[in-house]
Amino acid sequence: MKAPGADHHILRAEFEKNPSAYFQNLHKK
Repeated sequence: MKAPGADHHILRAEFEKNPSAYFQNLHKK
């Protein structure tokens, strides 16, 4: 699964487990 707004791929399970934390980490960069 391609990460939105990023060039790397993420594990779909990790995203589905905690999408809010994923987006918080995404915006920290």
